[in-house]
Amino acid sequence: MKIQYIAILLLICWGSILKCSAQKVAVKTNLFYGAYSGTPNLGVEWGLSPRTTIELGSGLNWFTPNKASSNKKLVHWLGTMEYRYWTCERFSGHFWGIHIIGTQYNIAGHHLPLLFGDNSSRMVITSFLVIVGALKQI
Repeated sequence: MKIQYIAILLLICWGSILKCSAQKVAVKTNLFYGAYSGTPNLGVEWGLSPRTTIELGSGLNWFTPNKASSNKKLVHWLGTMEYRYWTCERFSGHFWGIHIIGTQYNIAGHHLPLLFGDNSSRMVITSFLVIVGALKQI
């Protein structure tokens, strides 16, 4: 747990050293995803031109709670990259985007019936996944 706090503190210090201008760089996190899965995550979006941006995001959960007493795991990493074309100006209004998502996970001992069926708590699920798609913010 101390390593997590040290990593967050180092990221905050590193971010305060860099010179950033408003509407050129955005640093973001997904608090709901982080709170639900216990996964620290961070994303950075850079403005490339007056109407385009590129975003790089990541999340990493290396924690295995109750390691000695059970085989419960929800260990995974997630990386995203997205190119956005904004219809008005960057960071404001609607956009069209193309994104790539890559993830690898190891799940064991969790009851996830919507994803893996009713017997998912007795299964060990490991996988690697890459998704490429397009989206539009409304």
